[in-house]
Amino acid sequence: MSSSRFERPISAWESFYIATQAVVPPCAVSIVIEGTGKLSRELLQDAVARAGHSYPESRLVRRGRSWIDAYKSPSVYEANELEFEGILRRSFDFERGPTSEVWLIRRSYDYQIIFRAARAVMNHDDLLDWIYLVFSALRNDTIETIRHEPLSQPQKHIPLEMDACAPIKVSKHSPTHFFWQRRTFPGNYPSLGEHIAIELAKFQDKTGLMILHNAQMFSVSRFDNLESISRYQLTYSSWMKKIFYHLPTKVLSLALRALIQFQSRRGIYIASAMLSSLGKISLDRLNCNYFHAKTAYAIPVHTGLSPISIVTMEFNTHKEITLSCFEGEGLTEQVSIFLDKLEKSIPAIPLPHS
Repeated sequence: MSSSRFERPISAWESFYIATQAVVPPCAVSIVIEGTGKLSRELLQDAVARAGHSYPESRLVRRGRSWIDAYKSPSVYEANELEFEGILRRSFDFERGPTSEVWLIRRSYDYQIIFRAARAVMNHDDLLDWIYLVFSALRNDTIETIRHEPLSQPQKHIPLEMDACAPIKVSKHSPTHFFWQRRTFPGNYPSLGEHIAIELAKFQDKTGLMILHNAQMFSVSRFDNLESISRYQLTYSSWMKKIFYHLPTKVLSLALRALIQFQSRRGIYIASAMLSSLGKISLDRLNCNYFHAKTAYAIPVHTGLSPISIVTMEFNTHKEITLSCFEGEGLTEQVSIFLDKLEKSIPAIPLPHS
């Protein structure tokens, strides 16, 4: 059995996320699915276990410089809605495991299912793949085996001038603590990520914004239309990769904490905002006989290297946008105002009348 055990090296970028959890916990990816039905913890636990055989990334633990399959399914927990925020702030134990988990919350009118994983083992797209497998198991469909390559963004290049300004007014704040707000926008929005970049720039009339969007950096220099965005592909310095990979976790955590504090004092960052788009999602893939999904949204990963992180999920009838930000004086109000302006300014494509 040990000869066939799934195992792979921990990449440099995954080492960075392991170190980040100690500085800006929980450094995790989370997707929340809301819907109705009669789904039990036992049914969900059985589906998670069956999906794990085809997706060992959901069962990884750390052994030295490698991830190995612990052969232990992630646990499914039950909770009430008052525990919601505490669940999303839970950190993971990389050595003992698990590095992923599922929560079932029964509310008075519907259910919430929360899928979570350490960012060091999955990104949001990986997490979504795992969720699809769990729902395939709930529908008794064929479960396909999925293998993901280690997180290898360091093979691309990112500028390290640290001269990106914040798109909000940051005064008294905590760069290692954050909050988030979620908005549901009806309709369809073309080029949503680019529009968000424009609106962030317009919000405080800032010209030094660098928006990290998936694998591209947007340089926003004017605020009139999409022509104001300059795009270029990211690359990462080779020395960055070596530092992430070779430094002990505790030393890398200390270096990261010092970098975050340095950025905070100077008011400049590696990126003005981190923006992740999960693309078009089919709610049909999140349904089964016991559960009917109404919507789903993701919680951004906040590393402290940028004052704002945003993640979007698109559906046929609406879009979900969740924004996380440093905790600080007046920042909750600024984020609310920004999301209000964003909803009014983005050109929506009206839904067809049925």
